[in-house]
Amino acid sequence: MTTVNVNAPQVTNNGGGSKPFKILIGYDPHEDEAYEKGLYWRQRNEFESTEFSFSRFLTPYLANYQGWAMFVDCDFLYLADIDELKELIDEKYAVITKRAPEVVNNQTGAFLHRFQWLEDGEIGSFPFVWNFLEGHNKVDKNDPKTTPKAIHYTRGGPWFEAWKNCEFVDLWLKHLGDYTKEKKSNAS
Repeated sequence: MTTVNVNAPQVTNNGGGSKPFKILIGYDPHEDEAYEKGLYWRQRNEFESTEFSFSRFLTPYLANYQGWAMFVDCDFLYLADIDELKELIDEKYAVITKRAPEVVNNQTGAFLHRFQWLEDGEIGSFPFVWNFLEGHNKVDKNDPKTTPKAIHYTRGGPWFEAWKNCEFVDLWLKHLGDYTKEKKSNAS
């Protein structure tokens, strides 16, 4: 998960208030929207784990450089209200500044993923529970601050046969069931 201050020099208040807070979700099959708009022309290589490995850096551009924007992979399961994230925004950080399509399509993966155009002091972070890595992070039953607010199935989620018994599968199946019921109800 990456949260982006898309106009860092002009921001004067925290994430609450009336500034836009856009959420973009990674979509793997061929980057349709970015590709169709002519924003993403980079060829995929063997080092990319998803087809949106690079297009995520177009988030400021896609948000029209207004307010804050968040890019999230499509393999997240949110268990808490995303509005809580807005309260964690600290305007002194510019996690990503303006990234034009030319930069995204021409810079190396290392340059982009390491935020090499920023100084370390310009990069903030959220508590790990907002990017709780299934199979890596651990819940301490005696510490409620370790309870996931967003589970990131980076190894593969229960929608894959090989990961149908992964950690938090019960939560995934519950949310899938709720979604399916709601979808059927809305269709009637």
